[in-house]
Amino acid sequence: MGKVPDLVIDKPAHRSRRDLVLVPRRLDDTRTLARLPLVKDIRTLMIMDEQHFAQGAPLLTKEETLELERVGSTLRRQAGHTFMREGEDSDFVLLIRKGTVKVISGKPERIIALRGPGETVGEMGVLLGKPRSATVVAWDDVTVLHVSDIEWRRFVDEHPRAKDALIVELGNRLDEASKKIGDSDLAVERRLAKALAELVERGLTTTHDDGTRSVRLAQKDLATLTGSSVEAVKKAVKVFKDNGLVDTGRLVLCIRDVAALADVADGKPLASG
Repeated sequence: MGKVPDLVIDKPAHRSRRDLVLVPRRLDDTRTLARLPLVKDIRTLMIMDEQHFAQGAPLLTKEETLELERVGSTLRRQAGHTFMREGEDSDFVLLIRKGTVKVISGKPERIIALRGPGETVGEMGVLLGKPRSATVVAWDDVTVLHVSDIEWRRFVDEHPRAKDALIVELGNRLDEASKKIGDSDLAVERRLAKALAELVERGLTTTHDDGTRSVRLAQKDLATLTGSSVEAVKKAVKVFKDNGLVDTGRLVLCIRDVAALADVADGKPLASG
């Protein structure tokens, strides 16, 4: 798989902030973005002024969420439930209210993203009119708002601020995908450290009185998180155990040194003997 192209900001000196445009690096990316049903021209992909969307603002405001609640349905599902499968028709969008879902793609399968409260899944397939590009499975017990494709398109068309926020979020997800692809060239130990650090950052581990953190994961799950073979993950976990970073139990991994794990994620080598 090649590197996912970045979006670059075109800012000639004579342009104001509200005239900034997101310009794909390659022509074929322009064609891809232009297929968005709600985007009539690439020039509409602007970094919007403060009255529409500010960096760091939530994807959806309280008022926008209430609007979706009026047309959507609340679903509660247990860990392991599959909400959508890669290749299926894109006929609804999910807004996550509680819990976390994992976004899975590829053969062998890899977890390419985790999404939590306030985030959406399935929205780009609906807007592009394309089949699902990934499978979405509940990581833990999850509550979501289910919105049909028709209601989602209507909502985006009638709420310019939300539309702007989704465009910015698309850029962020392209960056995230680029980093994931780049991580494929890293050593398994570093990929594993990055994956565990993300679980800690997202609050998906349990913190104990002694400061350690644990997460229920089988070695197959770790392989899916890192895009590695189970055998490679076993070797990496052993290196981590030998260096005092983690410990393991039945379907449980205990993180003993979060700081050291972050160092490995940043590229600091570990003793492997």
